[in-house]
Amino acid sequence: MDRNNTSAQLFKKAFFANLLLAVTAPLWAIPVDWHGALSVDTTNILNYRKTVQSTNSTSPIDPGSQEIYITNGAGDNASFQNYIFRLEPNIVINDAASVFAEITNGYARGGRFGDNSTSSRESGMGSALYAFNTSDTGVASLAFAKFYMELYSDVGTYQIGRHSAGWALGAVVSDGKGANDHFSSTRDGISVSYKLGNFTLAPYWAKLGSIGSQTRTHKVEEHGISMLYDNTERAYGFGVLYSKKDSGTQNQLIQTDVGGMGATSVGIVDTKLFDLYFKKRFGNFSFEVEIPFFSGKIGNIYQDGRNINYKARSVIFESKYFINDFWTVGFNAGTISGEDGQISNYGATYLNPNYQIAYLMFRYNLMAISDDNKSLYDSYITNANYLRFYGKYLSGKWLWNMAFIYAAANEIASTGHDAYNHLTNKQFAATANQNSELGFEVDGGFDYQWNKEISVSGILGYHFAGDYYAFTNSDNPNDASDSYIYQFKTTISF
Repeated sequence: MDRNNTSAQLFKKAFFANLLLAVTAPLWAIPVDWHGALSVDTTNILNYRKTVQSTNSTSPIDPGSQEIYITNGAGDNASFQNYIFRLEPNIVINDAASVFAEITNGYARGGRFGDNSTSSRESGMGSALYAFNTSDTGVASLAFAKFYMELYSDVGTYQIGRHSAGWALGAVVSDGKGANDHFSSTRDGISVSYKLGNFTLAPYWAKLGSIGSQTRTHKVEEHGISMLYDNTERAYGFGVLYSKKDSGTQNQLIQTDVGGMGATSVGIVDTKLFDLYFKKRFGNFSFEVEIPFFSGKIGNIYQDGRNINYKARSVIFESKYFINDFWTVGFNAGTISGEDGQISNYGATYLNPNYQIAYLMFRYNLMAISDDNKSLYDSYITNANYLRFYGKYLSGKWLWNMAFIYAAANEIASTGHDAYNHLTNKQFAATANQNSELGFEVDGGFDYQWNKEISVSGILGYHFAGDYYAFTNSDNPNDASDSYIYQFKTTISF
């Protein structure tokens, strides 16, 4: 053995180890506050296709059919295990500045056990109509979904970098702070918050994506401002969010196949969101209302190279009443606009996928069960009128949940007219009439708070499927069939 050579190697390792320690030692003195969440569940959905008939087709029998196609001989029942993971360090620099980050993996902050954690957002109008960011496109290993600085001054608070935003009920813009939220409305840019008495003004500018050339034609940008008045003494508040999203002609980040042209870049997007919000409390009763208005133009939807006017409006209502320390009951309702398939305007609203009203209806992209190129979590409430009655009973560490949900479609197919399939985001010529009944669902579940950080929960939901799902755009419709779900979940939040 060459002792001189071995000594030299040991000296080099010791030298570099001490150098690294000297350089990083000051960092350990900086206080770091760690937060995050890890949620794991096992889920079973029986008869997820909601029909009696079953075919092994690789695509729907007709562009207008509501049939959920299956591949590789898959059956009508699904069993899978999901996980959500995020780690959120907060580094306090001084009284005037902090650094925040979110570390996660996989698309939608996680994935399914056994998958490759890289399934990305599929083509479709949902991607175009709520905040799209390149951080959402799927990562196989740990990555920073957020990284930003927060600066504090006497005038306001400044967030610079990749950060999240929320507004009102989170129906359109959701900050994704819930332990089981798969998505977060992220912005690469700067947001400012000015507080003037009961008023908060928050202007922002963000780049939602860019690829290839950094010229204007390849970018997707958004800017806007929100104003919120919140008077806690009088127990009411109101506000408005205005935002404008636009992209250049060479934007390749958002694609669609609405007109049956194949995967086509949407191209120009010039849309505006005007989102009203109001809340009020009367003793033990409180309610909130969010009304988003969409307008503008979206290119390449029905015809390549043609811009289509975008006009949509929805209303979301939530209320609750505290009966006593144990019981809370409430009523929610909404009318979410759909698209009629006519090429003069595009009229569908897609709520943020974090915003859900039931355990089964609207919650999952069921086509992803047998198609690994799709994501289970790309599912939006759209084209629906719904009512939800719910109750909660709190007893010690146990919280019991019960709900009844009814829903019907806003836009349906009518013989002899063009229509729109909200399941596949495709236009089609209707040769049969479609029923508007989405059906009703009965949900029940529990949350057990094991301790401050750990909770265990279970759910059971039964969907009495309406004849809307039986539509095949032919004289031989399917027979709608009920579907139900049961799930057990463990969540650690810290």
